Amino acid sequence: MATTEAMSVTMPLDSGEALQIVAAGTRQQPVTFTLPAELDLRRGAVSPNGAVAYASAGEDASAVVMVTEDGATQVQTVIPSTDATHNFTYAFAEATTLALREDGGVDVLLVDDEGAATVTAQVAAPWAVDAKGETVTTRYAVDGNELTQFVDTDPDATYPIVADPRVTVGNGVYFYMQRHEIVAFASAAQAALAGGAGVACAVYGKRVAAIPGAKTIVDLMCRYVSPGALVKLFQSIPSQNASHYTGSCYELRWYPPNQSWVKSVSSSLC
Repeated sequence: MATTEAMSVTMPLDSGEALQIVAAGTRQQPVTFTLPAELDLRRGAVSPNGAVAYASAGEDASAVVMVTEDGATQVQTVIPSTDATHNFTYAFAEATTLALREDGGVDVLLVDDEGAATVTAQVAAPWAVDAKGETVTTRYAVDGNELTQFVDTDPDATYPIVADPRVTVGNGVYFYMQRHEIVAFASAAQAALAGGAGVACAVYGKRVAAIPGAKTIVDLMCRYVSPGALVKLFQSIPSQNASHYTGSCYELRWYPPNQSWVKSVSSSLC
């Protein structure tokens, strides 16, 4: 097990067992995922720096798991040749949903019965480099709770190629609202701001409890974060004027410590 101020990571020596990441100072469920299903890996060996290396049982790609100084968990897959596997599938817990971000990275989500999604972890945008340090084209695809990294077979690349997903954990939420819901949300936010952080939770809870996902986000911030975080979220609402909202569906996101935004999105998400 590797432990930092941000998290603890269990890296089993059995390559068939899932890795487990637990964020420090939170009550969230551990984030778990397996090593690539496409690879036949040997039992892991612990290196002097604490990384765990899983050699290939044949001549295919190998894997190395490590925890970085900034608290991220890295899974490096080392592709030895053009004939080796170039796509790697990581299976997260069955209750998990994965969502691609615009930057190419992935949000790891737990969705409750009201449709609110808690972001329990984030996977940074993918990258891959060859032995000369040249960038190799790569991308992620998601299907339910499975994330697959595809690395292009580049005839000009110098092998081995290293591909490297980075996973960080931490609570965050986002949910979707129809136009009339975002207008009600904005109105409630203005009422709460008028009373300050001390009454934000109470006012908000009374005003918009009927909005799907609202109760979940209030509980998260008021019970586990702070009323100040809820005030920050309210302040991110661009306007309480109904004419400001011309779209049919809006996405509201919040990440710790106090990052939030609202944007118009495809109506299919509502």
